[in-house]
Amino acid sequence: MEILREEGYLPTIDDDGDIKLKVQGLTYYVICDSDDDVYLRVWLPSFWSIENNEEFAKAHFVANKVNREYKVAKVTINKNNDNTHAQCEMFISPDDPQLKRILLRLFNLLSSVRSDFAEGMRADEVWLIEAKDAASLEKLRQLAQTRIESKLDETISYVPDQY
Repeated sequence: MEILREEGYLPTIDDDGDIKLKVQGLTYYVICDSDDDVYLRVWLPSFWSIENNEEFAKAHFVANKVNREYKVAKVTINKNNDNTHAQCEMFISPDDPQLKRILLRLFNLLSSVRSDFAEGMRADEVWLIEAKDAASLEKLRQLAQTRIESKLDETISYVPDQY
């Protein structure tokens, strides 16, 4: 906790014994395991609510995409399938001189993960494409390009009804 206080944060200990703190308006938890003194988890809970089955399917797809793109971090959907969390897990000694630098990097990383996940969830369309062979993939690529051009045309010619 001293490392966090040195950086100007105001960490507290929650009922489970985890360190709770706010970083740039977001609530994070730093979780250690008393049975494994080198285990460290930084957790950003409940950052995107899932309202229905359609959103759940999209959240699952976007979480997998974000998980493939980031090192160390992962986005998960809770047991009730109604919210998402992001976390980083690693093994590091509490005496490691790089611990402060790593913790600060993990807070920034999880903030970026959250932003990228939110961007994916707000996307107008999400496509998951699997082709059986190269010819099919090329056909799908052409269809996708046609759809993109169509969406661009919509933005040029769009006039809201109220005008």
